[in-house]
Amino acid sequence: MKQFGKILLVLLLSVIHIHFSVNTQDNALNPLTLFLLMNSRSEPISEYDAFVLGGILIQSFVTIFLARYFILWKKYKIWIVDLIICIFIGFIIDNTMSESVQPLCELNSFYKKIYNTGFPDLGRYIVLFTIVQSVFLSFYSLFSSLSRLIQRK
Repeated sequence: MKQFGKILLVLLLSVIHIHFSVNTQDNALNPLTLFLLMNSRSEPISEYDAFVLGGILIQSFVTIFLARYFILWKKYKIWIVDLIICIFIGFIIDNTMSESVQPLCELNSFYKKIYNTGFPDLGRYIVLFTIVQSVFLSFYSLFSSLSRLIQRK
């Protein structure tokens, strides 16, 4: 039960970080803002895809750091596989979420009022990054358990 509490703490801190970092408009020192600025110079991918990819990557690195500190999860190979899978899952979820417009429109307007910004789809990104980080932690736990089972045989 102690382990589950630590996992919830890491998830809570990760979600708090998501809320602090998703509004890139007024935060020049935000890692996501810097990632988007680097992408705007070369434009290898669209701005929208860069925001989703950068958000998933940066949030995942923060989650890895928190999990290493609080839960002592240090298996880098599992983190890398987990990250690659979660990037694909993130884009699939994002494409699925774009089809369900009404609840997200209300959530977006709520976050526009909170952050006092004209940046569209903040609520959508917060939901997306929160889901991906939840899956990220769950998959690490699952892959770590599977790794232990394989090593026992």
